[in-house]
Amino acid sequence: MTVVGLLVATRHLAEAHASEAVLRPARRLLLAASVATLALNVTDSLLSGRWGRAAFDAVGPLSLIGWSEVGPALLRELAVAVGSGRARDDRWELDDDGATV
Repeated sequence: MTVVGLLVATRHLAEAHASEAVLRPARRLLLAASVATLALNVTDSLLSGRWGRAAFDAVGPLSLIGWSEVGPALLRELAVAVGSGRARDDRWELDDDGATV
C-alpha cells in the first residue's frame, strides 16, 4: 500500500509541476519501500540457493526503483507535451466532414 500510495502521490505532484524539493522526500520513501520489498522478495530464494528464482522475484521491485527515479520527470514532461498539443489543436476547427477549416 505504501508503494502504490507514493506512486500515485508522486504522479499527481509531478503533473502539477511540483519542484524537486517537494518530490524528493516522497521519492526517498518510495526508494526505501522498494528496497525493502526487494529484500523481502529475494531473501528466501537467496538463502536456499535458488538464484534463478531470486532473479525473477527481483524484477518487480527493481522496476519500482527505476520508475521512482524516472517517473516524476517523465510525467512532468508528458504533461507539458500534452498541454502544448492541446494548444495547437485548439487553433484548428473541423467541419462536419472532419476537414480543417
